[in-house]
Amino acid sequence: MLPAGLTPGTLNPDDDPPFDGAPVLRPLDQVLRPGATLPLLDGLPTAPPPAWAADHPIGTAYAALTATAAQGAGLLTPQAADVTAEVIAEHRGRRLPVGDWLDQPLASLASDERAGARVAILAGLAPHAITDEHVAAWRATDRRFSDHCTVFLLAYGAMTAVTHIESDITT
Repeated sequence: MLPAGLTPGTLNPDDDPPFDGAPVLRPLDQVLRPGATLPLLDGLPTAPPPAWAADHPIGTAYAALTATAAQGAGLLTPQAADVTAEVIAEHRGRRLPVGDWLDQPLASLASDERAGARVAILAGLAPHAITDEHVAAWRATDRRFSDHCTVFLLAYGAMTAVTHIESDITT
């Protein structure tokens, strides 16, 4: 979803830091303790950690991410959320090329439901195909939709795909 050609720089130590002085720039050789940032998740929705994570902090983080992203389904009608989940499940979260594969499933929805389902499905299966026009069409269906809502909708589609991929890998 970034403009073509936008790159944040390289990890080559001989290159000038692209974000020198930015708060996101941290030394690459920094020692991090597993679980040190888990307090940042306090107050977020959660679910049981996946079995593959055992009792490691990554399981707690993954469960919080999955549960938080699932809230994005609430930005769709129940029918649109069902179609989104069904289409992503049908393709097991695998990336698809741009094409007309989405037209038939969306045809079952009312016209005002299609825009949100399109964005969520594309986030899960073809994120490279999401355009500003897709997002604007969805946001035009409800004046209350903000950037915050857009992030939740994209996260819902992406994490719906990830959960299918995770399931396939772990079974």
